[in-house]
Amino acid sequence: MKKSFSSVMILIFVLIFVCVLSFAIFQDNEKKQNYFNATVLQIHEDSILVECLDVTNGVVSQGEEVEVSTNVVSANGVPELEMGDNIRIVCGEVTDSIPLSTEQVFAIYLLDADGNVIVPN
Repeated sequence: MKKSFSSVMILIFVLIFVCVLSFAIFQDNEKKQNYFNATVLQIHEDSILVECLDVTNGVVSQGEEVEVSTNVVSANGVPELEMGDNIRIVCGEVTDSIPLSTEQVFAIYLLDADGNVIVPN
């Protein structure tokens, strides 16, 4: 009886541990994909300098400048950009440098006049 009870307690402990670990990994993955809307200030060969338009999910504050890599993960690539364009940047972590910069860029989208993403064809 004691052996069965111990086995059940160990099994419960392992299941709780696995659930907590899975939740922590899920939460960590959710935090890694950030986005913010910005205006293009400068266009360089492999990056763009942008100014954050609004606080979307707290990754960048309004008015802050961010150097954004144009080496994106998205199969759509980077849209044709001009200075003054409003865009949405979907990225990983933002480094605390001057100016701020992105670790990894998943996608860059143009925004329409209402601030909505223009979906590429």
